[in-house]
Amino acid sequence: MFVSYQKDAPALFNRKSLYELSIAYWSGPNYNTALSFGRTLRWKLSPENYCAATLGIGMVDRTTDHLGTTGQFMVRLAFGRKFGEYDLSIGETHYSNGKTALGLDWDGPNVGEDFLTLMLAREF
Repeated sequence: MFVSYQKDAPALFNRKSLYELSIAYWSGPNYNTALSFGRTLRWKLSPENYCAATLGIGMVDRTTDHLGTTGQFMVRLAFGRKFGEYDLSIGETHYSNGKTALGLDWDGPNVGEDFLTLMLAREF
C-alpha cells in the first residue's frame, strides 16, 4: 500500500515537475514501512497521456534481507492518463540503498525492493 501527496513544483529541465511525499507499507517476510520525499518530472505524450519519473530519498522502519540500511533511495517510473480531475498510472517503484549503483561502502545487503504500482489520484 502506497499513499502519496503531490504538489506542483517549479518546472525542472523545462518539464512539469511535482514534489511528492509518500508513505508505503508492504507485508511478507521482508515487511517494512517507508517514508520518502521526491521530485517528479512529467513528459506529455498527448494532452491526456504522460510518462513520469520520480527520484527521492527516504527511510525504512527496519533493515531486512533486502534492505541493509534504513536510509534509502526511491525511484518510480510510470505511464499515466488524466481523466478530468482524476489521474490513473501504472509504474514500477524501487527502494534501494544505492550500494551497487553509486559505489557506496554501506554495510549490509542491497537487493532492494521492487513494486508494480497502480495509482489512482484525484486533484483537489
